[in-house]
Amino acid sequence: MKRNWPQCTLSVIVLLLVLRMVVASAYRSATAESGLAQGDFHIYYAAAARLRDGQPLYRATSGTGAGQAQYVYTPLIAMLTVPLTRWSLGTATRMWTAVCIFAMLAACGIFVATLGFAAPLKMPLVLFVVLTTFRYWPTEIELGLGNVQMILLVLSCTMMWAVHRNRWRWFIALFVLSVLTKTWMVGLLAVPIAERRWSVAGWCLLALALSFITMFASVGFQQIYDFAAITRSFSRQPDLICHSFYGFAHEYLAPNSLIEPFSRDPRLRYAFLALAYCSVGVGFLMIVSSGPASGPHQRTVRFALMLVCMLLVLPVCHVMYYVLALPAIWILVAGALHHQHPAQSRYAAGFLCGILGYLLLSYPFPGTTPVPAPYKYGGLLSLRAATPLFSAMLFCIGLIPAAFARPLIAVGRDVVSCSAYE
Repeated sequence: MKRNWPQCTLSVIVLLLVLRMVVASAYRSATAESGLAQGDFHIYYAAAARLRDGQPLYRATSGTGAGQAQYVYTPLIAMLTVPLTRWSLGTATRMWTAVCIFAMLAACGIFVATLGFAAPLKMPLVLFVVLTTFRYWPTEIELGLGNVQMILLVLSCTMMWAVHRNRWRWFIALFVLSVLTKTWMVGLLAVPIAERRWSVAGWCLLALALSFITMFASVGFQQIYDFAAITRSFSRQPDLICHSFYGFAHEYLAPNSLIEPFSRDPRLRYAFLALAYCSVGVGFLMIVSSGPASGPHQRTVRFALMLVCMLLVLPVCHVMYYVLALPAIWILVAGALHHQHPAQSRYAAGFLCGILGYLLLSYPFPGTTPVPAPYKYGGLLSLRAATPLFSAMLFCIGLIPAAFARPLIAVGRDVVSCSAYE
């Protein structure tokens, strides 16, 4: 087919203009003095300075509130931040912001490359990926705080590429890096298990154990006990907003210091938690028990849903963690756009409407920067409630392409396949 070069050139120009706009805006917002002040990066910077000077990486703490500036990660982040301590905190903060933005761009590029989109031919979808990356409330909070979710996003997208292409050696290395960044990423071990790749799962555990030993050998084995104690201490943070099922129950169905709950009856709270965890557990078992995926698209959908599943069940889940819901949004939209039958069109439209609802209701209205009003006053459809509930919806609408090799929809006397685009 003859390529339309003027159209291709215009598409590239539009993409570059959009990238220039969103990147410049993201950098200015993240580094503004009136913003969230990169509070999490300051913790990494202080920990890296202690590591550089030979001081203990972890410090004793008497609380887990918002004012506790405690380093609660493995030594990896501090090790990688040590080179930035050559500069002042302000300069290092701006450099870290640039690294995070580059990671966002890399994540977009890797996802697009994974599914083989040619930018001039799939421009609406490419623009959707870019705009949802940079104009997504968890992303803006993450950039303002300077946490490590952008690093996890690019690692996750690269793991998605590895899963899509059956590059399991790459998956093992990236899995280890992601767990060393955030320990709860160990939940992604379910991905090779669902594919019946038992040797891959075994190598993941072995490589992770060796990496932990090597890492703590470089900072001192005695700090393993400090790391374990701090991890246990910060496994619950009742004074901070939590965006998982546990957080919803804690804030809306139990006495707390954040908002006035709808109910204080513990029976209702336990019933909600049982229903929520059982529902996600059933979906998880549907994916794992359905056997190896029928093709690369189903493998990537499964991987993306595993990320969302982890976020929903974490005991501590901050809003910026939902940056990791982006791959699920992208892959489900990509699958919904590849339909060939009117029944599939209706099915795809339902997908897109559900995802649109998630994106709209997980973003605060104008005038609520830097701290949105829902954080102060609560409400059923506030940001804190919308994030876990609509992420659960995202998980549910992805179960059909993730759990069934050939999901079927009846159309009159005909039964047509509704698998994404394989």
